[in-house]
Amino acid sequence: ICLKGGQAIEEALEENKVITTLGLSLKKINIKGSQLIAEALKNNKTLIALNLFRNNLGLKGAQVIAEALVVNKTLTNLDLRSNQIGDAGAQDIGSSLKKNMTLTSLYLGSNQIGEAGAQDISVSLKKNTTLTSLDLESNQIGDAGARVIAEALEVNTTLTSLNLNFNEIGP
Repeated sequence: ICLKGGQAIEEALEENKVITTLGLSLKKINIKGSQLIAEALKNNKTLIALNLFRNNLGLKGAQVIAEALVVNKTLTNLDLRSNQIGDAGAQDIGSSLKKNMTLTSLYLGSNQIGEAGAQDISVSLKKNTTLTSLDLESNQIGDAGARVIAEALEVNTTLTSLNLNFNEIGP
């Protein structure tokens, strides 16, 4: 999304009082676009679902979206699949989950998340009581990452759906 398009979306989300779902998949959103979407998330009071699938947001995009999640009180469904956020981006998203108590579904598949990212997400799962669905499919999570997530599930009783397909978890 170019600057003008991103600004238009931000302004529309701030003014619109009825839109609940926004899909922006495959839009090549850059860091400025991520920042504009994050600003809109901070101010919007109606959006419950945001789909940013395959935009290559990277670490910077994940950081600004995570900052917005701390403030946002309406979003329940966030799709960040295929955005190359890596372990550092997972850490930022994980930190925001400790404070955000509205998100129920989070999709982080195909993001190059490994053991460190799994560790950060598991820590947040111990504190978050609203997340019911977590998708970590097609990442680089191995046995150690699976182990810390399993330990978090001993504490977290709200997560009912966890997708770890196509990771590096042994038999």
